[in-house]
Amino acid sequence: MASTIWNWERRDWPHFRWNATRMAAGEEQFLVRAGVVIGTTRHLAEDDHKQLLVELMSGEAATTSAIEGEMLESRQRAVVDPEAAEPGH
Repeated sequence: MASTIWNWERRDWPHFRWNATRMAAGEEQFLVRAGVVIGTTRHLAEDDHKQLLVELMSGEAATTSAIEGEMLESRQRAVVDPEAAEPGH
């Protein structure tokens, strides 16, 4: 498995160059999937909508922390993964 090279580790940091054609496919895929998520959430009950929002935000926080090399404490992980708060996890 190849190691990840972060933006700030690249030789040309912070002078970015990109291929607009290669970016277009990923951008289109993101927009389609975002539309599906938005459309789906409009059919949820208010409490379910709020719970999903908390879970999505918590997942993003956990991912961001991992990128920065930080590990969340078990009680913080429980927000992201309720099973993490159960004994034996």
